[in-house]
Amino acid sequence: MRNKKIKNAVILAGGYGTRMVTIAINDTIHKIPKVLFMVQGTSVLEHIIQNFYNFGVKNIIIATFYLSQNIDSFLKKHTWNINIKIVKEKEKMDTAGAIKYAVYNSDIIKDDFFLINGDTLCSANLDSLNNFYNKKKRTIMVLSPSKDLRNRVVEINKNYKILKTTLYPKRDLKKCILLKDKFLVNAGLYIIKFSDLNYISETPAPIDGFIKKLTGLGKIFSFPTNSQYFNIGTPEELLKAENNWKGIYNHKLLNYKKLKIYKDK
Repeated sequence: MRNKKIKNAVILAGGYGTRMVTIAINDTIHKIPKVLFMVQGTSVLEHIIQNFYNFGVKNIIIATFYLSQNIDSFLKKHTWNINIKIVKEKEKMDTAGAIKYAVYNSDIIKDDFFLINGDTLCSANLDSLNNFYNKKKRTIMVLSPSKDLRNRVVEINKNYKILKTTLYPKRDLKKCILLKDKFLVNAGLYIIKFSDLNYISETPAPIDGFIKKLTGLGKIFSFPTNSQYFNIGTPEELLKAENNWKGIYNHKLLNYKKLKIYKDK
């Protein structure tokens, strides 16, 4: 069967940015949606859109809630060579609920799609990710190395299927995967199989439940990479991104043999 090229993407941009309060004290950055924070002179939203455009994505939905009007105004001030639509939630739907609401309340996505958190910069290569998806035909979660465990770690098998996930782990790390001395964590970038939206309720729903549901059904795979990954939801990470982001999207799938399995000491 001919390989499918993913043509659609969803950017999650409805967060409140509450962890940025230390910056807000001095310069009102709290009135700016996180997707519009600047990294090296360019907004995070522009970094994300440009990467999708370069890959060949044709349609983008931006799922919004908080400060949606700011994002709309920003988009209207620029010319984009890509079809972009904002879908604003009527009530806060939580992360998984926001995904389903945005897709079902737009008329531009009827097939599998990229998904990325709007406060995320990740240098995983989209061509490599797309090729991997064509082999698995399942929802894919990109993983990047990090020492910060305020995230999701995973246990996988040699076929990259996710067997277990742990959010914000403290001790439950046995069998989770590492690259050298860093755990591979959820990088906030996915390919979502369209039919998997059926596992999300019509009411507000967190993404943790969605991921655990797919994991239990054996319907989600990992895409381990050595990519850069920044969650700019905190002042510290925003500064790290400003100083270290390279913007080179060339990090491909890691061979399973290069990964290590964590063993409790």
